[in-house]
Amino acid sequence: MSTTLVTEPAAEVASSPVGATDHTYRVLVSVSSPGRTLDLAAFNGIDWDELVRQARHHSLFPMLAHRLLESSLPLPCGIRSRLKQEFQSNLLRNFALLEESLRICRALLHGRIDAMPYKGPVMAELLWGSFALRECSDIDVLVRRADVDRAGEALKRIGYNEVSPIPPSLRGAFVRDASEEQFRHGGNNIFLELQWAPAPQTLAVRFDEDQLWRNRTTTIDVAGDSVSAPSPEDLFALLAIHGWKHNWSKLIWVADLAQLIRQRELDWDRLHRSGSRDGWRRILSLAVAMVQRVYGEAARAPFEIDERIAVLAGRLEANLRAANNPSYLEWHRLMLSARDIRISQLRQLRNFIFMPGLAEYSSARLPEWASAGYRAIRVARVLRLWPSRTFQ
Repeated sequence: MSTTLVTEPAAEVASSPVGATDHTYRVLVSVSSPGRTLDLAAFNGIDWDELVRQARHHSLFPMLAHRLLESSLPLPCGIRSRLKQEFQSNLLRNFALLEESLRICRALLHGRIDAMPYKGPVMAELLWGSFALRECSDIDVLVRRADVDRAGEALKRIGYNEVSPIPPSLRGAFVRDASEEQFRHGGNNIFLELQWAPAPQTLAVRFDEDQLWRNRTTTIDVAGDSVSAPSPEDLFALLAIHGWKHNWSKLIWVADLAQLIRQRELDWDRLHRSGSRDGWRRILSLAVAMVQRVYGEAARAPFEIDERIAVLAGRLEANLRAANNPSYLEWHRLMLSARDIRISQLRQLRNFIFMPGLAEYSSARLPEWASAGYRAIRVARVLRLWPSRTFQ
């Protein structure tokens, strides 16, 4: 494996936004770098309202609150009380989500269904040492694709219902083409995403799901329970694909990967082989490039980064700094730029336009003989969204 570390942006993306937004961005990078001493001087002249707003946008408010409240920095009275109040609210919410994650895993295991909590408060424990330090809004649980329907039935027995029920005649196609199903608890209103792949078929990302379950070597002890988790390499791949899907539009997603690199000795050769074999090596390269650009974590990530990926990472970081949401067309164009070869780009574009997903299968109840109509619904939806809508 060749190693070309490109950490400097190309000339066309070297400049970045200046002023209050850029100042805030640099502060948030410092806040989300637990291995570094917090630079208290950086808070001189900070726009506190802008800092709070940007911290919320990047899902870094709990980390900001924790580090500031533990520091010796004199805080404006209103800001200190605000930080305390919202940190405690996040703590209570995440504790409830953590307890519920463990309950869900117990219910699935009782039904002999392998399950791994993914992201959320369990990943916060794994990466950041405390579920209180990461903002979490829902629960994500991984199961095998073959177990999706049985997992759904197990979830119903403990009070969860599908947000968008899929007709029985379409279940096979849905599980084949989609990557997740959404549930909500009828009592506590907790939102759950049952996942079996990192991306739907609409994005044409092949992922070795069997390898994910063969390699689950990590066990996390939380709240008196032990739960399985993806291996560090598989977690890196899952987070890299997730960040790519969302144009790396939140700083917390880059911070999670930087923290994973700091904590674990990753088998970079295995990651390179997996990405090369399945056609998403440049998606991995983009993830490494984002970590290097934002946090400078280059020495322990010997991954090939070509000039095109370096330029793309620069553009994405410029959007990250300015908290810009790209248009629907730009969002997809940036994703396509990270594909390994032209045929992967064409396959993704074809699948994205023509392949139905959760939104289409749940939008109408077509009879089984007319199921091909879901492709027409997909095309109409893409054409409606494509011209100008901002991707969120």
